[in-house]
Amino acid sequence: MRALWLEDRRLHVREDVPIPEPPSGEALVRVLRAGICNTDIELTHGYYPFTGIPGHEFVGVVERGPSALVGRRVVGEINAVCGACGACLAGRRTHCERRTVLGIVSRHGAFADHLILPAENLHAVPDGVSTDAAVFTEPLAAALEIQEQVPIGARDRVLVVGDGKLGQLVAQTLALTGCALLVVGRHDAKLALLAARGIETGRADRAARGEFDVAVECTGNPEGFAVAQRAVRPRGTLVLKSTYAGALTLDAAAVVVNELTLVGSRCGPFAPALRLLAEGRVAVAPLIHARYRLAEALTAFEDAQRPGVLKVLLEMEAGCSSRGSEASEQRDVEPGVELERGPVVVQRPAFHVRMRVSETRLEPAQKIPARVGRAHTTGAGAEDVDSTAHVELQGSTRVEPELQVAIEPHE
Repeated sequence: MRALWLEDRRLHVREDVPIPEPPSGEALVRVLRAGICNTDIELTHGYYPFTGIPGHEFVGVVERGPSALVGRRVVGEINAVCGACGACLAGRRTHCERRTVLGIVSRHGAFADHLILPAENLHAVPDGVSTDAAVFTEPLAAALEIQEQVPIGARDRVLVVGDGKLGQLVAQTLALTGCALLVVGRHDAKLALLAARGIETGRADRAARGEFDVAVECTGNPEGFAVAQRAVRPRGTLVLKSTYAGALTLDAAAVVVNELTLVGSRCGPFAPALRLLAEGRVAVAPLIHARYRLAEALTAFEDAQRPGVLKVLLEMEAGCSSRGSEASEQRDVEPGVELERGPVVVQRPAFHVRMRVSETRLEPAQKIPARVGRAHTTGAGAEDVDSTAHVELQGSTRVEPELQVAIEPHE
């Protein structure tokens, strides 16, 4: 199979990697899409001495595994645990003493045609969640882990330092608590995404010394940590959410004198993350900067490291690359939505539609009147069909795997 291979901090694309054979209790997943995370980038800088296939944010289809999951789209928790060590028996499964971690520690990851994970790690993606959105399940779960560790409510003053991929998700999830939230960062365009959702934003000088009950550091750099530490009140809480490739120098005396609580935060709960995506309570589509084919993975990594770039996706199946605003023009539209612009492609999994839009914004369950010029189908049994007043897919519609529907825009 094809895979992106990391060795001695260098990446290269291979086409000779054997398809993994799932041991008992594990499932074989065909990867559809995967996201490049800062941790993947840090691995190339020596964050952890990993050799193999990186990648841990993914959506795929189960090819071998429990019958209830075969053929279903899934996402996967990244820690594969033994279930028998002291940490597992004490309920600290993400800190299993013998764990492997997808694409990070002793387990090949998601930047490949296939991966294997324990079946117990897999979560079916709800039909109403697009494949693009589902890629964000793992980082969204990591953002939600903060609230598992630190009680945050409407009376708390909370600072998020960093406007990048993780900071965006952390901010959106914390905003749901009703807390007094401020996000500081360096990029006006990224801050504008949060401001559009009613979240207060600013530059680092807005974070006044000792003003916040909780500060969440999402930059992974010493400057961001210093801003967060300075902003926390005495006996406040400082949450470290990013991975650091090198050593971090901190003002330990201030931690002691101000009696700060330092909280490291890593992986989080998938079920609540999928619920938020299904309910449309977080916006992830605007975070997609570009998508690349797996063969273009080296270019994708270069793009992902450029200043100001948010999420870069790798598509394992054949498709077109898109960058910048082109990436944000692709939308997965749910069943029952009438479509206004084309071309529209009906593709696996069934009932999901991808279309290109210019300025149309689709809200969950919104129907848009469609004016269709000429429609035709391609694929098995293809034939021209007359234009119609609208195009609508209902949940009971069956779509053949290779069927494509193209609709020419009507002026």
